[in-house]
Amino acid sequence: MMKRPVAIAALAVIAVAILLVPSVNATSVTVMLNPKNDSATVNAYFNSTLTVNVSDSSVFLSTLMTHISGIMAGNSSYHGYISDHSLSFLAVNTSLQERDNKAVLQNLSYNLVNTVSNSTTGKYKVMVIHTSAELAMNISGIFNNDSANLSWRSFQVTSGLKLGGSYSGIVSVNNSIVNVFNLSAFQVSLTKWNRTYDAATNTTTFSYNAGTTGNYSWTFVGGSVNVSLIIDPSYTISTPGYAITSSNNINLTSPPKSSSVAYYVIATILVIAAVVSFYFARRRL
Repeated sequence: MMKRPVAIAALAVIAVAILLVPSVNATSVTVMLNPKNDSATVNAYFNSTLTVNVSDSSVFLSTLMTHISGIMAGNSSYHGYISDHSLSFLAVNTSLQERDNKAVLQNLSYNLVNTVSNSTTGKYKVMVIHTSAELAMNISGIFNNDSANLSWRSFQVTSGLKLGGSYSGIVSVNNSIVNVFNLSAFQVSLTKWNRTYDAATNTTTFSYNAGTTGNYSWTFVGGSVNVSLIIDPSYTISTPGYAITSSNNINLTSPPKSSSVAYYVIATILVIAAVVSFYFARRRL
């Protein structure tokens, strides 16, 4: 039989994992800069999957899993705007201003979807909880003339966000604290990001894939419960116009003019090729 302290620890693991955003396996952030109104529209997606395996031989945990699955709805979703007076709004605004004190959070909304499924594999009961969280926000105060300060891009929310009635974002298990809404990996200089310019739409896009920035695992006595967390974020920033970067800034400028010399060279080559082709065609007659 499982000892009481271990049982309590196992209960804490499952409770924390279910109530918080548990195991992030894909994070993507898209940013659209709006130079005309000095703002940026941000959509941050955090998709997560938690799998809890419990041995059938553990009566306590098996019963616990049954009760938890009975309490939680198989599918649930929440969405809405977060008041600018709420602690969650202030937490995000503070995290932005820790990177750039001129950046101001104008509005913040969220979508949160949970799905829960249960199955039995061999001697194990398996619970899978999938969570999709989206934070949509508008940030102002980032432009100075034709230069946008993107220092805030590496923000991390250092306290929980109340989404759908429960606090999400901070995982604290086995004396370890992991911040799920952590984009600090993107503090790398913008000059190292991939850059593309689409002349047809007059849009410049910068992208960066940070790869796996965290791989955490918690295992308790007896190996009855294991919770793992993997973070693998990517980021895309787009702006109208032709843009280049410095370390933390995106600077709008005029696109380079195409060299007329190149066109003259190409035209000359085509004329010479036509003359040569005409000459040999005449000789074959």
